[in-house]
Amino acid sequence: MINSHRLSQRFIQLAEIDSESRHEARVAKEIETAVTRMGATVYYDRAQEKTGGDCANLVAKFPGNRDVPPLFLSGHMDTVVPGKGVKVRFDNGIFTSDGTTILGSDDKSAIAIILEVMEVIRENNLPCPPVELIFTVCEEIGLLGAKYLDLSLIDSRFGYILDSTDTEGIVTKAPAANKIFIDVIGRAAHAGAAPEKGVNAIYAAARAIAELELGRIDDETTCNLGIITGGMDHLQSGDHHRRHGHQHCSGKSGDQRRGPVP
Repeated sequence: MINSHRLSQRFIQLAEIDSESRHEARVAKEIETAVTRMGATVYYDRAQEKTGGDCANLVAKFPGNRDVPPLFLSGHMDTVVPGKGVKVRFDNGIFTSDGTTILGSDDKSAIAIILEVMEVIRENNLPCPPVELIFTVCEEIGLLGAKYLDLSLIDSRFGYILDSTDTEGIVTKAPAANKIFIDVIGRAAHAGAAPEKGVNAIYAAARAIAELELGRIDDETTCNLGIITGGMDHLQSGDHHRRHGHQHCSGKSGDQRRGPVP
């Protein structure tokens, strides 16, 4: 029943619409047009007021033809960068970009699949519960659309989010990331004339970093320091140093590792 040609053409059409995070308005309009034609009622929340983008989350409701609880299907409308001017290529059964941009199959492939499913249900009058399609914004920059989703628009209590490469399994939990910003404050002094009057923040930070457990900490946790800035002049002891780090954990929510900073 799946119309493969329609599915592939819809994916190409969606992928070639620019929709980097905070710029999803055009692809949202395309989705709105498609689901309205299929008989859905479309709602937007006000997530853009929190994300700073040009578009809110889109919720499309199909009434269904069975008196059963509703379910939702969901995907996100934004892509990572570089996602402007995507040109899709199709060769030997594989979609690619032209090499100058990303393809955007994350998550445009999910959107195309969800829309095709609803097309097939409508065309064949298949048994169907009430369905809510939830298309979120700003997923790629911190799940912001999901974070600010207006739940009062949602009636369903269970559903499926299509955003994975594994068609044989279901993801029931996802990794978390903790961002850490550390400012090390010292005291500026002339490094040649009066070094004993200064406290070198860079030296202090280096000693602390040397004591950290970085890389893979255990089977579920990694830790990384990615940005280090500080200092103003080679003849001045560094009086201010900043470092940025990430801890990624795929374990239980709330798992933490703590220790003193030397």
